[in-house]
Amino acid sequence: MSSPRLLIRDLTALGTLAVSPAALSTLPIGNLLTQPRNEVWRSPGVTTQVITVVFGSNQTASMVALARLNATTGGTVQVQGYDDAGMTSQLFNSTALAAFSTASLADVDAFRYLEDSFRGKKNFVYYFTKVTTLRAIKITITDAGNPAGYIEASRLFIGDYFEFTYEAGDSGESGASRSLTVQGRSEGGDLWSDRGPGYEQQTVDLDNIHEDDVPELLALSEFLGTHTDFFFDLLPGDTSAFAIYRRGQRKFTAESALRPRGYMLNAQTLAMESP
Repeated sequence: MSSPRLLIRDLTALGTLAVSPAALSTLPIGNLLTQPRNEVWRSPGVTTQVITVVFGSNQTASMVALARLNATTGGTVQVQGYDDAGMTSQLFNSTALAAFSTASLADVDAFRYLEDSFRGKKNFVYYFTKVTTLRAIKITITDAGNPAGYIEASRLFIGDYFEFTYEAGDSGESGASRSLTVQGRSEGGDLWSDRGPGYEQQTVDLDNIHEDDVPELLALSEFLGTHTDFFFDLLPGDTSAFAIYRRGQRKFTAESALRPRGYMLNAQTLAMESP
């Protein structure tokens, strides 16, 4: 099992982003660069979608992720990387991978996985051997049977992930699905609920941080702060329900309190929530 991975610096905005066929004019492909969940890219139908990102210079990357992808279990995603802008010289090819699987989910989640309330858990991520001459990415999404009648996602991440040296220890991670639902009692005694949107809350305690991780932790605290989103994966490569719930777009909710002790950082806590 791999240690937690975190994409600190997203490269997507450095490239030229395009999609074929063209997206809906009201929900353009540029929305994949924004943080709000309701600013999505949406296709006009369920024909195969090809997203490309072309960079003006060589980039270093090792992962691609699509957050809140409305994929079905019949959908696939293929990721291809190139070292030329014309996309003729290939660096890697994922082949067609399952966009999402309900195999490990509870029956109730497998039943509701197409609902908007579950979208925060539907994240596609592909890891590949680090390349330093990346000039273009091509992402092909196929999901002809999608009952929504379209394909959409809220965020695209491309970059080089940072992997912690150690896994989160026993009881070192906690998370919960929260919501902004407000409850109250009517004069007749009924408990009413004014339903609000949901979000994910997650805390990771990384005790005895390895000395090699210190520069990255200092950088993420300074660079990300509490205003920049990132992609976090507690259990990379794991397809369990627990891993699905602990993977996705995040923002820090509290500045990291770094407590150095020699070459170590003790009791480092990362508190984060889905945007």
